[in-house]
Formats: sequence, C-alpha cells, structure tokens
Amino acid sequence: MYELRLHVIPLTNEENDSSGKPVKPYAVTPQEFAQLIERVNLVYAGTDIRFLFDPEFDWAPMANTEINTDGANQRKLCNEIAAGIPGKIVCFLRWGSGSSPTGNGNAYPPPGAGPKPSHVGDVEQNYVALPNQIAPNFGLLNQGNGSFVAHELGHYLGLYHTFPGWTDLNGPVYAQFKGVMPSAVQADQAVIDYIVARGGTIEALNGDGLSDTPPDPSPVLYRAHNQNICTPPQITVQGKINGKPVSFTFSPDPNNVMSYFGGCPPAGSGPTPFHFSAQQIKRMADTLKHPSRRALVESPPFGARSLQVGNAVARKPDQLDVLATDVNGRVWFAHWAQATPGGKWDHWRPVLSDIAASDTPVGDVARDANKLDIFVAGSDGKTYTAAWDRNFASGQWRGWWNILTGAIPAGGAITAVARHPSKLDIFIVSTDGGVYTAAWDQNVANAQWRGWWRIGNLVAKPGSSVAAVARDANKLDIFVAGNDGKTYTAAWDQNVANGQWRGWWNILTGAIAAGGAITAVSRHPNKLDIFLVSTDCGIYTAAWDQNVANAQWRGWWRIGNLTAKPGALVAAVARDPNKLDIFAAGNDGKTYTAAWDQNVSSGQWRGWWNILTGAIQPGSPIAAVSRDPNKLDIFIVSTDGAIYTAAWDQNVSNGQWRGWWRIGV
Repeated sequence: MYELRLHVIPLTNEENDSSGKPVKPYAVTPQEFAQLIERVNLVYAGTDIRFLFDPEFDWAPMANTEINTDGANQRKLCNEIAAGIPGKIVCFLRWGSGSSPTGNGNAYPPPGAGPKPSHVGDVEQNYVALPNQIAPNFGLLNQGNGSFVAHELGHYLGLYHTFPGWTDLNGPVYAQFKGVMPSAVQADQAVIDYIVARGGTIEALNGDGLSDTPPDPSPVLYRAHNQNICTPPQITVQGKINGKPVSFTFSPDPNNVMSYFGGCPPAGSGPTPFHFSAQQIKRMADTLKHPSRRALVESPPFGARSLQVGNAVARKPDQLDVLATDVNGRVWFAHWAQATPGGKWDHWRPVLSDIAASDTPVGDVARDANKLDIFVAGSDGKTYTAAWDRNFASGQWRGWWNILTGAIPAGGAITAVARHPSKLDIFIVSTDGGVYTAAWDQNVANAQWRGWWRIGNLVAKPGSSVAAVARDANKLDIFVAGNDGKTYTAAWDQNVANGQWRGWWNILTGAIAAGGAITAVSRHPNKLDIFLVSTDCGIYTAAWDQNVANAQWRGWWRIGNLTAKPGALVAAVARDPNKLDIFAAGNDGKTYTAAWDQNVSSGQWRGWWNILTGAIQPGSPIAAVSRDPNKLDIFIVSTDGAIYTAAWDQNVSNGQWRGWWRIGV
C-alpha cells in the first residue's frame, strides 16, 4: 500500500477589502478537506494507493495574489514551493482568474514518467491546483463527491484523460469549433476527421494509449446528440470519408476516473462506482518511481548523526514525534498517534527549507503538548531555530530564525532545554572552543533571544555536544567533555550567586575522549545521573544526590561488560524517580539496553540485553523516550540508512521488546 501525504495550501489574495478581510478568500476548513479526502480514498479503493491528510500538520494557509488568481508566474512560484516540500503532494487551493471562484483544477504527469500520447505536450508541474471553495450540492472543490480531486491526483500520478487532449471542447478533436458547442452532425464529422488523420480506427480516440481503457469521444459528442451516457453508453457517429458514408460506434467507460463523464450512479442508492483500470493502476505505481515523485514513497537517506538522544518526543502519552536530519542536512519530522488505524507511523515530512550542512544533528524540545522548538547549526556557521505551535499559524512550522549570529561549526550540535513552558535555554560549543548559552523568555525583552554568554573558561571541541538538564524551573546543570579528556559540569541557580553560572567542576576525573558525548538525566529535583562511553570502551555512570555524601559526585561505576565506541552517546530515560533505562550501540553493531531499579537486585544495574538484534553502526546515537512509566520507545538509524523504532510495554507481550518497525517506506 502506497500512503501518500498531502500538503494543502489554501490561498487568499495579499490585499484586504474595505472591511479588512482578505480579498478572494478560501472557503473550506481543514476538517472539510479531511472529509473530502476520505471520499477520494473510496475512489482509490483497490489501487493500493491511499492519501493521508492531517488537519493539524498538513494545512498551511497562504496569502499570495499571483498564485491565488492564476497569474502568469503561478506555475513557477508553485513549483518552487513544492520543491521545498518533498515527501508530500502539494495542493494549492486557489480562487482563479475570474471574479467568481473557479471550478477548474489541473495537474500533469511528470515528463518522462511513461509513454506520452502524441496529442498532448509535456508540462512541468509538480503540484496539484484545485478550487479554494466547497459549494453546496457537490460544487467546486467537492465536484463528483470526491471524484474531481481523485481525477486531478490521477494526473499528478501519471495518468492522462481517456479522451484525447488536456480538455474536451477546446481539445484536439473539437478545436475547430473554438469553444462553441457543435451540432450533432458537426461533432460526428469532427470525430471522423480525427480518426482518418490518425490511422483510420476508433483507437485514435484512446486518449491515454492504454489498451484497457476504451476509446472515448468525450462528453462533447453526447451533449451534441443530447444523449445521456448512462442510458445508453453506446454512441454512433455518422459522416463521410472522401464522400463515402461511414460510421463508428463507441462504448466509453463513464465511471473511469480519468474521463469527463462524471459517472453513472447505480440503480437505487449507493455511490457511483468510480474506478481505474488495471493498466492505469500500474502506471500510477510506476510513476511513483519517477525522480519527481519518488520522495513520496522513499524515506530520506539518514546517516550516523541523523538522530540524537532527545530527538524522540512524547507530547502526549498516546503520541510520539521524531525529528532527524538526513545526510544532506534537511530536517524531517514523523508523527505517530495511537489512534491511527493499525498504529502506523506517518511518512516523513520535511521541516521548512534546507539550511544545515550534511549530517547535522537537530536539537529539539517540547515546551508543552502543543509546541515544538528545534535548533540546528546552519551551513553558514550560524545558529538557527524554528518553531511549531498547534494553535498558531495554522499549526505550520515557522522559521528559520538566526539566534544572535551564534557562531558554531557547520554540523555542530545544539542542546535545548525548557525549564518552563515560556522559557528556553540552549547551549553550544562555539568555534573558539568556549561553551556558550542563550536564553528566550516569552515575558522578557519582547520575547527576543538574549545572549550569547560564555560559561567559564572551559575549552572543548568546537561543535561537540553539551548535555543539559533542568532539575526545576530555576536550575540548570550542564556537562561537557573537556579537551583534556575529563568530564566537567557547571550549574546555574536563579537564587544562587546572583543568578550567575558556577563551575567548571571536574567529575571524579571521568575519562572521556575530547568531543565525546555525555548524557544526563534528573529523576528527582535533587538527583542527577550521567552516562558516558569512556576511553576503554566501557559504559560508565556517576550520580549526584543533594542529600548523599555531602552532595558530592559518586562513581564512576562501569555498567556491565558491553563495549562501545569511546565518546558515543548513551541514551538514558528515567521512567520514575527509582528507575533508569539506558541504550547504547555496541561495537558488534547491535542495539543494547540496561536497567536500574532501586528496588530490584539490591539497586544494581542489570543488562546488557540485545534488543531484537537491531542493527546499528557502532557509535551511532539512539533516541529514547518514555511516554508512560510503563512504556519505552527507542529509535535508531540502521545500517540501511533508514530509521527504525522498537517499543516496550510492561503490560504487553509479557514485557518483551517489540519491533523493529521502519518509519517511512
């Protein structure tokens, strides 16, 4: 089954009328469009193609007069926008060029996708244009109760009309009438002349060149004869060839989606049985392999640094979001909702335009259930952010915004933490090796970013990761691998030292490769646990408890005998104050987990356990999240360059791991 994601852009003009409302506005809601796509999917039943549309993520209103009014530069502008949204079929809902809303739609097969009929030319259009209104009694966007939109999507997927040409009355068969309806005699002779000029058989009117769609003279001929295609479908043309009487009989298929007939409803009640032929279905599947369409069904190419520990987010217990950068630096987003039929993951969706260098990690944070903020190092060496708010800008991603020209090596890591729903703190190791922070507070400095402030004099590898934890709304702790191969921490407390950063303190001479990653978790406001892969390839942990050992760090304790790449990321999750779960890529290319429970095995670490032989490059990060105290979800980039997920639920499958499931096709 091909599941194709739509990205819908309803349009208005840029200018407003005298009452301040947009000129030529759209008149359809995302919920109405979602219902329409359900009807479109009924038309596509049996094709192995299903269209997906999420009103929360796939609806992006835009004010653009040129596009909305079918201006001269419309196609160029629309193609440029569509090029920035690979992985989705971009649909523009526009008013049209007239004073009233258009009922016209258009889309075209990609040039070179398959055999092209001789009577049409190639059109480079990588989007679908549709009306921006739903009218009563199945008008405009809702023509044919979904069959009209299904028809245009068919063009996008490589199909031509069953009759010759891009249109009927102004098409090649009846062009001589210049848009004026011909008489029956005139229409008959026009069809005969077209046949004579193209081989002498009715196959001349096989518009798509497929042998299982019958020749189609289009509704023009039936209107000229005042004949209803449904009673009966056969029609005969009579005329002359070189003065001799001839006749030809046609039996077109009125229920084929790519015809212009509109279908013949069944006797009694029930929907019109619109359908595609077997060869049309095959052509659509073949078109999805075309370079301009294959991103709809192929996952982006991910690499070793595509995922970071925090790239999996549970905004709600029954939802998951994962963000990753592909090998070209584009940020992608995938969403899972438990309510989705079959519990399937959505296909990958791009987040805005390319801005990062190859294989750049993305930092992310969810400030509340309706917000996501992401951070990435641009290929120009600057720090950028983008934001998603379900209740703002129609739930579309906004950005990229440069944060105070923060200098970071291309491909460098940015760490973000939200210690309050209206506050963000980010951390980088800049090009001079210093550790810097910047802050955003919705209620301070007109909600502008402030910084950058250097934290102490520690020197680390430029672009390396900084682990950050907010133990409460007024406290931050960060951890960095110094260039001297030791593990360091610094702390900020709004109520201590006048709110100045303190540190750096070396944690028990913990040995770590310069530039290596440290993972930190706070399972209680007074507790910290950190993890690293040391220079001997062992995985170690250290702990801090404000009420134990005079608030001194304790450790390092090696966890089992697993060996991993020195400096690699260890994913860590605290499911409750007494439990820790960690994940690492072993040097044998498998995915492992270990667990600690204060009330089990005398508080000793247990593991390592291989998770379903999950194949992973040694040193690759694993993203992990706990959306419930009894649930864990993890994500890896496997050796084939795709991202996979596995899940653990204490109450499912006897508490065994399940997976791996590939995200995307």
